[in-house]
Amino acid sequence: MIIDERRIASLRTGDEPYPLQPRWGPGLRYTDDPSLIMARLQEMAQQPSLLADAKITPTSTTKAFKAPWAEGPPGHRTVVVLAFLDLVPPLPATRTWLALRHQCAGVACRQLYMVATVLEVREEVAAAFNGIADENDDCGRAFEDPESGAVERYLARLGEVGLACGPASLAHLCESVYPVDATPKALARVTEDGDDLLGLLFHPDPLARPLLVALSENSD
Repeated sequence: MIIDERRIASLRTGDEPYPLQPRWGPGLRYTDDPSLIMARLQEMAQQPSLLADAKITPTSTTKAFKAPWAEGPPGHRTVVVLAFLDLVPPLPATRTWLALRHQCAGVACRQLYMVATVLEVREEVAAAFNGIADENDDCGRAFEDPESGAVERYLARLGEVGLACGPASLAHLCESVYPVDATPKALARVTEDGDDLLGLLFHPDPLARPLLVALSENSD
């Protein structure tokens, strides 16, 4: 679903970022006491949420990226986006912004929600991400297993094309979600056409800064 800043500006206080969705919060699991879970869900319903408050229905990436994922020779094709996963600041009108829901992490079928813009990616970087997606297709929970070496291999592949992924970005790494630290250097390495996005990288609230993410089709 395309998002127009004019549609959501009235929700903001000035230029303050707005939460994309309620936070589940720490200290509680879906397997805990049902009464505790219900209380948390009721609490979450009172939290501000861009998706709910602006009545935004995210588009599945399976639908949004069906064509680019199917192009070319056999193997995975990735789509690289600059994405907000937590707080969403005012969105530049120079870009088309999408509300997306991406199924990821293989058979775990996690749902990752984001507001993102699609980037035109340099050929060498696109090839690297496509290779990463191929290597990690149906990898299960390898990125969560410190003995698998999957994280180290991922970081090495990024390093080969001059990119990096620090701890905060690495928290999102799983099958079909391949994050990169969104720095000016990384943005210039990934795309030739990112100058209008540079200002977004320096928001004073770290949760309102975007992430570079290569998305591929999930194995499940």
